[in-house]
Formats: sequence, structure tokens, C-alpha cells
Amino acid sequence: MKSTQVLTPTLFTKKGRDAEAPAFLTELDKLRSAGQAVRQLGMRFNAGHALNYYNVQPLARLAGIRELHIGHAIVSRAIFVGLREAVREMKALMREAANSPE
Repeated sequence: MKSTQVLTPTLFTKKGRDAEAPAFLTELDKLRSAGQAVRQLGMRFNAGHALNYYNVQPLARLAGIRELHIGHAIVSRAIFVGLREAVREMKALMREAANSPE
């Protein structure tokens, strides 16, 4: 892997959807540390896997985060509210979090 390629640490959140749960906070600390290391190496800091409307904001607040990969939650939500609204809701959560960093 070249140092210019993207390295994407993964936050595995299957232990619960509550963004304040101890298991989630432990994983978030790991991702924060990994993100710092990734950025120090000059790579982009992206995150994904099991992100949803309940846990996306703490990740969106992480320093240096560039991309969040959130497909399943948006498509699942779209069944109930339509794709346009599902995307709008997720983007609003991400923007709100980005405007209130850690």
C-alpha cells in the first residue's frame, strides 16, 4: 500500500446502537486513536460499517474525519420515508455534528 492510498479504520458497533453505551465508547476511543495515526501518516481518515442514525454523530465529530460510509441505514430508512428524506436526515445529523466538534 502506498502512503497516498486511503486507509479506512472500521468502527464495529454491533454491540448496540446507543452512542453512549460503554462498548460503543470503547470502540470510539480506538477509532479516535487510529484516526490520529492515519492522519500523521498523511492518509485520509474515513470510517464506516454499522453506522446509523443513532451513532453517526460521535464519529462525524472526530477530528480529521473525511468520509463516512453509511449505506445500509439510509436505504433501510428510505423504505419508510423515501430516499430523498432519508439522505436529508443523515446529512443533517452529520452537518450538526461537524459543526460541534469534540
